[in-house]
Amino acid sequence: TDLVSLTVLDNGIESGLGWGKAGDNDSDTIPTLTHNGINQAITDPGFLEVPADAVITPVESPEFQVTPISTQVDDFDVNWGIWDKDDVRVIVNTADRNKLSANPLSRSIVWAIVNPTNPLALASYTGAVSYVGNATCGASTNCIGLDSLGSDLVGVDMSFMVDFSQSVDAISDGSLQVLTNSLGTWAVTFDGDVEGAFASMKNIAVYTGVSGAVTGVSGNIGGVFTRATGSGFIGAFDLHAPAGYIQGMTLINQDNPL
Repeated sequence: TDLVSLTVLDNGIESGLGWGKAGDNDSDTIPTLTHNGINQAITDPGFLEVPADAVITPVESPEFQVTPISTQVDDFDVNWGIWDKDDVRVIVNTADRNKLSANPLSRSIVWAIVNPTNPLALASYTGAVSYVGNATCGASTNCIGLDSLGSDLVGVDMSFMVDFSQSVDAISDGSLQVLTNSLGTWAVTFDGDVEGAFASMKNIAVYTGVSGAVTGVSGNIGGVFTRATGSGFIGAFDLHAPAGYIQGMTLINQDNPL
């Protein structure tokens, strides 16, 4: 399967998740990230179209050194990191898909390159399958991200059920809780759809079961199933509230995998 890039970004007009083909998954190589529109529907035929609508690369500067986080925790086939908005360049294809122009970002970009699971492997599951993860964020751990004050996220809990025999409403009982240093705890519930190895969450709502959680939350959550059997999942989120915003990713595992 082709490598896929997953990004959490803001181009000054809208923010959310960007999906596209990826150029490299070697921790010693600067990766190429692409997307075909922010929050592109996973069912859209142009979801992973080439050429991409946008190509994201580091700026060519001797002062800028890319230090990707090479993550192979529990055999996750993922390479990820965070780039400051001033250290990257976004080249955008205009309507004729030939003329290029630079398009700056409004904030840092959280990115990952993932080897997605073959959909045939996911189709072999019967009944509901549980995914769950609890991570402390930082280098060489299972979550990364930032809040709107520029502070690293502290921890992420994510879980959901999925029935791979269906596409629409395949994901249920979803929960995401994110602990920050200065913006409190963000807690939401969700369900979602699955197309191939990709998941797009919907019906995102504040989880009232968490006391003191940030209110007025909206945004985007999605992700990719990975490993040969689909026993891993990388989840990405971009959430906003009057208090600010959070952006990040987390790696979770299938509960009692085959």
